[in-house]
Amino acid sequence: MTKRRHNVRHKPARVLLSETLPFEVPVTFSNSGFYKFLNDCDLRLDRTTARFREINHGVRPALRIIFGPDVQIHPETHDGKVWLSVSRKHFESPTVPFQFGVRYGGMRPRQLSIPHPMSQFAFVGFYQRYRSLILYHSGRSDFSIRHPKRMTRYTIHQDSVFNELLSTKGLGSIETSGYEYDRIRSYFVYARYDNIYKFHESPEYRASERRFGHLLRLDISKCFDSIYTHSIEWATHTKEAVKQERRQVFDNTFAKDFDGLIRAMNDNETHGILIGPEVSRIFAEVVLQRVDSDVEVALEKVGLRHGTDYEILRYVDDFFIFMRDLNDQDRIVSAIEDRLRPYRFHLNAAKESVHTTPFISDISIAKDRIRSHLRRGLRLEPDETLVGSPLRFEGDIAKLVSSYKTVLRETGLAPSEMVNFTLATIETALESAISAHNRWLIETAPTVAPPQDGVQPTRRSLQELAHCLREGVELAFYVYGGSPRVTPAIKLSRIVSLCRKAAHQLSVGLDRSGAIDDLIFKETRIQLRRNPLEERSAVEGLYLLTLLGDLGDHYRLEPDELCDFARLGSLGKLSIPDWFDPMVVVELLRYIKDYPPYTSLRAAVESWVVDRVETLARTTRRYSEIPLYVLGVCTDPHAAMQTKRALLATCKVDTHADVTAFLELQDRWFTNWGAVDLHTELLLKRVQEVY
Repeated sequence: MTKRRHNVRHKPARVLLSETLPFEVPVTFSNSGFYKFLNDCDLRLDRTTARFREINHGVRPALRIIFGPDVQIHPETHDGKVWLSVSRKHFESPTVPFQFGVRYGGMRPRQLSIPHPMSQFAFVGFYQRYRSLILYHSGRSDFSIRHPKRMTRYTIHQDSVFNELLSTKGLGSIETSGYEYDRIRSYFVYARYDNIYKFHESPEYRASERRFGHLLRLDISKCFDSIYTHSIEWATHTKEAVKQERRQVFDNTFAKDFDGLIRAMNDNETHGILIGPEVSRIFAEVVLQRVDSDVEVALEKVGLRHGTDYEILRYVDDFFIFMRDLNDQDRIVSAIEDRLRPYRFHLNAAKESVHTTPFISDISIAKDRIRSHLRRGLRLEPDETLVGSPLRFEGDIAKLVSSYKTVLRETGLAPSEMVNFTLATIETALESAISAHNRWLIETAPTVAPPQDGVQPTRRSLQELAHCLREGVELAFYVYGGSPRVTPAIKLSRIVSLCRKAAHQLSVGLDRSGAIDDLIFKETRIQLRRNPLEERSAVEGLYLLTLLGDLGDHYRLEPDELCDFARLGSLGKLSIPDWFDPMVVVELLRYIKDYPPYTSLRAAVESWVVDRVETLARTTRRYSEIPLYVLGVCTDPHAAMQTKRALLATCKVDTHADVTAFLELQDRWFTNWGAVDLHTELLLKRVQEVY
């Protein structure tokens, strides 16, 4: 696949595109609409105030929804334009985040968080004021292998496997959308690895294995849940200085402001920080960099030199400690424990492990074997005995499944340990097969004479490609079924959308593309029955629901089947679970659309949302759920006007003029209600690299 460079536009609100939302949100959920609103209003920030240009009468209602109905909005006129100002003290006040569960390794749930939009907005000014200090305080440790290095200047976007064929054959233009390149992967460039798997496969890792004889693995137990937010002041100024000096000395400093915002977006909690947003990882990194420095000094005092006697490489809260002499292990572990303790961190003894290098793990063996099986089993290749022959596919789903099961059995690994790698390898193999077909179509097909059996070579190659895609889809669902979690669900969705896009754009034939869609529908229904929505793990099911919606009305679930999956009771006796949340509600409404058999479902869900928001609005706390529900449902083109008016009224947007102006302001805030190129959207979660 080709890569293209795009310069990054340094607008203040760019922070919202990459720093404040978890990765594990539904594919249709993002801050793109929020970002667009702030840019349209020509956002201006200073130390005390945020100003928004009143581009139309919908801006004031929008500000009341984002910042709360009690927000004080002060109009000002400059150069004939009306500006609306909001005090920094208001948008830096405490809010209650929206939390949702996802399943990771071993099927254990973890709580991730989406901060209140107001708290997310507060970080726009923080990054604008302190981005240089973020880089300084994140770049002091030689141990860290993932930390901000500099601001992103441009982004590299990998084009899809279809683009070379489309541009070469004149079949269409390369697909882009107006906001595609706005959703950058990161505000900063990261050194040295932005993903831990890259470190495991890096020359640096192999070099450390060669230089040192032993590898010790440690990690911090419940790192983000354990952080004491005030400790960032200790990390940047030292604990002694903070304890000795008056608190006012550190007012309006980087550490004090960071502490304040991190607490504010977590309902003013000082113990623990939100899991999910990148700003939380940066906060933890600043604290842990001080720990790194203290550890290095402590080990020097006992005669152990970094880079000579040992080497510590830390990826967020994971330590990789290479040692020449295993007898140094206790001193190194003690030094780390002693320097973590003042910051209220503790090592996870259950995950401590020691290996002799070079270490060949069962996972390494399994990866090599799975990679080899899939490269052979999902491959399109020409018949080398015939010049210019059509491509052929000789894979067999039964053999692929059998080889996968054999690898797991012989290495003793659980499906959860190999699911992400296996799905990623399937995706790569399918992309290679599509690329092989494209190359054949461009380079070889025009020179091939029609065969004597009357079947055109191009048609035969498309038949083989369709067979390969179908086998890849079936294998992907089988692998996913062994460990149905959110990250595998994202990878599965990308594979499925890749195969559907290839089948339709490359015109494999209605019968063959229909067979692929039939298979997707069948396999998705199986997974939805096995894994209905749950309070602590709904996101993976929402990804599968999005896949179903992408198939079209012909593949709709029966109403009772949808009720079973969403835990809604039965069609005759609907009951909305009290654990429903903004992501579940919005994705469910997005699937329901205005499909007549689902009319009663839509009415029940909309009624529940109104009751939920009205209940939350009666309290004095600022719940993230309120703007997420209001901004989400009010942009749903199929939601009842009565529902929209009731939701807007909870934010004191209740006059006919305000309601009309707000609804006409924009058609998207956090949820994309329109048609989605699912493969392109999912590709953005994988293929963008920042430098």
